[in-house]
Amino acid sequence: MKRTKREITKRLRFNAEQGAQLDSFLQEHGIGFTKLIHILIQRELCRCWPLVHRTSEEQALSEPSKLWQSVPLKKRSLKNTVGRPVPSADPQLLLELGRIGNNINQIARSLNFLCLQQTEDIQKFSFVDCVDVLVTIQSDLHQYLPVLPKYFVSDQLAKNRKAKAIQRVMEDR
Repeated sequence: MKRTKREITKRLRFNAEQGAQLDSFLQEHGIGFTKLIHILIQRELCRCWPLVHRTSEEQALSEPSKLWQSVPLKKRSLKNTVGRPVPSADPQLLLELGRIGNNINQIARSLNFLCLQQTEDIQKFSFVDCVDVLVTIQSDLHQYLPVLPKYFVSDQLAKNRKAKAIQRVMEDR
């Protein structure tokens, strides 16, 4: 039988006791979890549809005594798990950055919501207050982060970008 790539993933949830029982069973029989599930599914399919053609491996799996002998335990490779080391950072800094990021997300969500609303709602919204909050967030960021490099755009590049933006707006109308 030709082997095909398995691209579909299914997840199972266990409570602590079930997980411990499953782990001890897998270790006792020297089998991997994925292989166990494949074996059990194949066995059930063969039981429900006995006329389905079976390979020699499937026939061996249908006999309980041969079930665990025919399946070797596969060790997982560690080559893909080694990456760059995790940088050390102050937990308070990470917490504060998370809070700031959350604030930015809330502001962006509110602005996106306002863009979809009627003009009355837009008129009620105070863009000055929004800019004030953004300035506060920016000052908070500068308090915790080093100075960011200056971003410079030439006049010609700015004109080109402005022309492209205006062109996109005109095309959308």
